[in-house]
Amino acid sequence: MLDDFIGIGAIDDNDIWVYNFEKLYDFAHNGKCKRVIAKRGNGPGEYVNLLGVAQLPNRQLALIGAPQSVLCYSPAGKWESTKKVPLFSISVVKNDIVGRAITFEETGKEDNSILWMDENLNVTDSLSIQSHLDPDEQLTDLSLHNNFGKPTLLMNDTIFNLAEKGKITPLIKLQLGKYKIPKEVRKDWDRADEMKLYILPIGLLIWEDYAFVEYGYDNKTYFDIWNINDMSLCFRNIMSGPEPPAGFPMRLPDGKEIGIWPTKVIDGKLLGVVMPSLQSDPSYQDANPSIFIITR
Repeated sequence: MLDDFIGIGAIDDNDIWVYNFEKLYDFAHNGKCKRVIAKRGNGPGEYVNLLGVAQLPNRQLALIGAPQSVLCYSPAGKWESTKKVPLFSISVVKNDIVGRAITFEETGKEDNSILWMDENLNVTDSLSIQSHLDPDEQLTDLSLHNNFGKPTLLMNDTIFNLAEKGKITPLIKLQLGKYKIPKEVRKDWDRADEMKLYILPIGLLIWEDYAFVEYGYDNKTYFDIWNINDMSLCFRNIMSGPEPPAGFPMRLPDGKEIGIWPTKVIDGKLLGVVMPSLQSDPSYQDANPSIFIITR
């Protein structure tokens, strides 16, 4: 039913919701598929591509994929309402809901904003990235995460703490290579060899005292784990091919070792998808994807 590249939307005592661009799947913890939400289209309750899923405090599932709006479904898979919020991603921790929005002015200029919302997805506060952090439009990538009600933002080479609305504090600066791509380089594809010498942020996850940071540099993918308290690098895996496997190693009960990388924090648990195609052991190539959960 599923390929490697799925995202984890939500998990509770009874259900695990995972999704790809086309469908949202509801699985029981024993691996049995309970239902599938497949509503691609432009009509009421339908989405173009499914970009993200999260469970709101009222247990509704928020689906991002309809133009400039969020679809709210019941856990039983019934569409209930559509909220007009231009979200690109959403992160929920208890009653704290934070999202990333992309808006375009009439001039065609793009603005990335961070939105704080209540449980009904009404915007209570916002922060313009272009105005506060990127006035020179040098943004290469942006990743937003919310852990224990503390939003963090990965932009260019720096992780920012957005715990206090309107207050932005640099948390970690990646110590590798060049950082902000100059505008004249970024817009000139004839200078592709020069572009690769700048960091390309891919993703950020904060779990307790640790930051999991994935980024590209010099035609390689880096997987870093940083300790936020003392700003120290705990682990680094540099991947340029099938060896070593992506992420960091986890040993299974049968003695085999697989590469994993977390992508979600829910109720204090660290979660991610085991992607068979990214494993160095060829016996995993035809396996089904699986979910891992790590607790303290």
